[in-house]
Amino acid sequence: AAVVGVQLLLWKTRASYALRATGFAPDAACYGGIAPKRQVLMAMGLSGALAIPVSRSFESERISWYIGCQVL
Repeated sequence: AAVVGVQLLLWKTRASYALRATGFAPDAACYGGIAPKRQVLMAMGLSGALAIPVSRSFESERISWYIGCQVL
């Protein structure tokens, strides 16, 4: 469900256009009236919001990553 939501958010909204325009050419986006700093903050907030449920799912499944020592 989250994948479909993110897909719709990133390709079908006005905010997604601004986000993608800023990613491709920040100067052109600024010239077009898009605030690049706001879009960078939005991208970081969106990625952080998506990372929280993913990390919780890994934690709930007790999947541990090997970092050089075993975690019990």
